[in-house]
Amino acid sequence: MKSFRGGGPQTGAPATLEGKVLKLIGKEIPGATVQVYEGRNSAGIRVTGLNGPGMDNAGKKQLSLLSVGSALATVQTDAKGAFRFNNLEAGVYSLVAYATGFSRKTSLMARTGTSDTVFRLEPEVRVSGMVLLSPAGSGIPGASIAVTLQSKEFPLMSGEVIASQTGYYRIGGLPRRFTLSLQAFHKESESVPYEPSISGAFHITKDLLVFTERKITGRIVETSSKQPVEGVQISLQNRLQPITEAGATDAQGAFQISTRVVNNTLTFKKDPHFQELVLPADFEGDESVLDLGDIPMISGVSLSGRVVNDQTKAGVGPGVIRAIPVDKPTATDAEIPADKADSGGTFTLKFVPAGRYYLSAEIQGYKAGYYGDPKPATEGAHPILTVQPFRDLSSLQIPVTAGPSAAIQGIVVDATGNGIPGTRVQLQPLEMDQSRSTQSSNQS
Repeated sequence: MKSFRGGGPQTGAPATLEGKVLKLIGKEIPGATVQVYEGRNSAGIRVTGLNGPGMDNAGKKQLSLLSVGSALATVQTDAKGAFRFNNLEAGVYSLVAYATGFSRKTSLMARTGTSDTVFRLEPEVRVSGMVLLSPAGSGIPGASIAVTLQSKEFPLMSGEVIASQTGYYRIGGLPRRFTLSLQAFHKESESVPYEPSISGAFHITKDLLVFTERKITGRIVETSSKQPVEGVQISLQNRLQPITEAGATDAQGAFQISTRVVNNTLTFKKDPHFQELVLPADFEGDESVLDLGDIPMISGVSLSGRVVNDQTKAGVGPGVIRAIPVDKPTATDAEIPADKADSGGTFTLKFVPAGRYYLSAEIQGYKAGYYGDPKPATEGAHPILTVQPFRDLSSLQIPVTAGPSAAIQGIVVDATGNGIPGTRVQLQPLEMDQSRSTQSSNQS
């Protein structure tokens, strides 16, 4: 037996700690291993080994689901399943017990001088299978398997299991209730993370499939017209490489990207009239091709200019600029291009789709202004700004008139008088043919 006495001040004569290791049915387990891995002596001083259960399995070290690694003391049970620790400092300790064919159990706060610590070990659950190389289907000798395990008996363990020369792997000593994640690696290729279904069986078989190459496919279309977009540059990023150019879309907007990695990030770029798009491309199963389908890419032009005082012509701000669609008076806030004007009134709206707009400005201390004002009284609605595809507009001027601004405030209620949160309220000015809307608060 490996005995231990703490390096701090001793607290009296050596103490003992006794108990038994049994099967669930009560039968003794001879030759089981029992370890003390931490505790506190009678003076309240903490004594511990280098690692608690499972803590020595972090990173890429070989995974062990049974032994502690750096115990304070270790003993084996006798023919009657009994164990005894001698030469411990008086105090309370945490113990772990295990045996071949059984899962590990821990016991917390066992006190020296007692003999009532009893471990009842459950039969182990085993997970095994092959690490296979696709598409050949052959076993991969020496493949690495990253394992993460969590259960009541294993608070959180991670480590590595190495497959045999035939590609076979086996993980034993598992408890009846646990969550497990497995991911196989071979050179620069990998499998997806697997989470085997635990249904009460004592033996679970799960093969891990590693692909030498996977493909990501899809098609880029313009958001509004749904037409394919040719010449979109695509870059790929994953754990093996930084952002790398991976190709471009063809005349049909289609693309195909090769990768060996499960989790990827794709970035799509075109000319300044298309908004950059970043998407995850993560494989979730044993498929060799991940089809992302039609991917909408926002296009539009930039509208830039300045908000000015209609009398002094000096720039005024800050404020909010909106391009309100003429042909879609019920457009939601998300569908209305908007930006903030700076303190000098300068603004730039980006990615405004082709169409007809009222360009409005809202500046604190000024009445709402519109591009093209002032206009003859006989014109009716505010002047319309026509936006052509791929033609940026600059030097646009929005005059505003100094004056009080008004706010309308109220509560939206149902028939019983209770407030209705999240209701959209729409305001329709009498002198305009477009509307403004807002959202009621969660407080109604």
